[in-house]
Amino acid sequence: MLESRGFSVRMTHVVVGDGYKLPTWLGSLHGIVPVDVGVGLRDFGDTPRAIGSVIAISKRADIISFLDADNWFSSDHCVEVLAAHQASSAPVVSATRSFYNFVGEPLEANCLTSNGKDFIDTNCLNLFGEACSLALKWCSIDPEEHAIDDRVIFDFVRQSGVVVQHIPVATVCYRATVASIYTDLGETPPKEAKNNDRISKAVRHFENRTGRSAALSWRYEIPINAISRVLKLVAAMRKRGKQEQAERLLAEALKQLPAFQRQILESAIVLR
Repeated sequence: MLESRGFSVRMTHVVVGDGYKLPTWLGSLHGIVPVDVGVGLRDFGDTPRAIGSVIAISKRADIISFLDADNWFSSDHCVEVLAAHQASSAPVVSATRSFYNFVGEPLEANCLTSNGKDFIDTNCLNLFGEACSLALKWCSIDPEEHAIDDRVIFDFVRQSGVVVQHIPVATVCYRATVASIYTDLGETPPKEAKNNDRISKAVRHFENRTGRSAALSWRYEIPINAISRVLKLVAAMRKRGKQEQAERLLAEALKQLPAFQRQILESAIVLR
């Protein structure tokens, strides 16, 4: 039961084990519905999400949200989603995600691409009322497009014409497992980070099948007071030949920083 800021909501967590045996004690917890698939389906979690969605719909759920096993919600995520829906009556609410490394440390960057208009990451997607039927689309994804399943689901959302309300404050904590996120932010990817070569192939398949674009340009919001992150990102941009973008970022950072931090940043730029 969630009780906060005037909301009182009964919540059910459907936990689907995709090739991983769920502990037997999980079923004894209140509000938990464990489902063991038995074998790893290797479809990027799409069939398990479809199974969870069918259970949620059969229980007459008013809201359906999704959460991958390696990510988590901030303590105020559910309240923010409910407040956004109440204020707008939008059947779809998208949340903002912030990135964390493999040990759970913040990378001091929010995702601007998953903004409800260009894209919605799976963990940021929240469906209300009649829009809950869109959750059944997880079992309609072409086998060649599982690698971009969240882009395909977002295309279903966009084609349905439903209104989307976006929450600009980051409430989804997303563990960065793809190497490109680290390089985009000027970091050396950890050895556990993966390069998903299937994405480009899946994008081409989707575009050939639908005639619509599935390409995304990843953009990040860096807290202005994260001086080290700003410098790393600027260095990464310069290394990639994006001199103009780097200078714009620096100019914006310098403009918004307090005087004492501006001096530190300017000194660091000179030293570099």
